Amino acid sequence: MPSIFEHYDDNDISALIAEYPLAWVQPIGDEGHKGALLPLIAELNADGALSSLIGHMARKNPLHDALKTAGEASILFQGPQAYVSPSWIRKPDWAPTWNYARVSINAKIEFEALSIDEALERLAKFQEDKQNSDWTISQIGERYKGLAEMVIPFRASVRSVRGVFKLGQDENDEVFSDIVEHMSDPSMVQWMRRFRER
Repeated sequence: MPSIFEHYDDNDISALIAEYPLAWVQPIGDEGHKGALLPLIAELNADGALSSLIGHMARKNPLHDALKTAGEASILFQGPQAYVSPSWIRKPDWAPTWNYARVSINAKIEFEALSIDEALERLAKFQEDKQNSDWTISQIGERYKGLAEMVIPFRASVRSVRGVFKLGQDENDEVFSDIVEHMSDPSMVQWMRRFRER
């Protein structure tokens, strides 16, 4: 039976990936330490569940050859994380802890399952929209073709998803309130409240 920290829904998964899109991508079975950090975009099915992730990487990245060989990857998204000090809590015997949110995914990797133009345009638009920017990839101009030739797009088709959201769900109201009052990370506070208000 899952712990209290593993009770989440599809919206929680997609929200964490949207807010924290930089993921650690590791070939399954790789012992050569060829993992890398890559920004990824979630693709959802008609029911709102995560179905795949899209991204791109440099063709010269050692991860490219490793993933072509392995065919599968373990992908880890880390959301907000923060130390929680006993000095914040009104209970004298309270012990320190760490709050965090993470999503781990196993996926099949397919290179060039979409065009590099689509992969780059979607990532740029997604990030620029968060900045309220009207910048578009077309503004790169003549340099774009050369840059695009150096990278390769991929789609990661999701096989399994597991989230752990340790955000104070196990604390009583007084302790939870103490943590929120002292927490300096507004994103952590937002995620703590998201799971508390269920």
